[in-house]
Amino acid sequence: MKSILSRAMFLFLMGLNLSSCVKPVMSCAGIKTNPRCAKLCTREAVVTCEGNIQREIQNINRMNQSNNNSSKNY
Repeated sequence: MKSILSRAMFLFLMGLNLSSCVKPVMSCAGIKTNPRCAKLCTREAVVTCEGNIQREIQNINRMNQSNNNSSKNY
């Protein structure tokens, strides 16, 4: 049980690290944002891009959590 908790904590911290290790840059719209969204020139496009990145991170975290839950069954 302790190893499962430590593994879950490790994956959680890795998710936080992945989301925080990218330094924001100035976008064409004049907004500090993720480098993947920097090429966008309207505020709405930058916000949509950042929302998509957050969803991707959440999906990765859900997949990791479901993998951890399925490994408990073995």
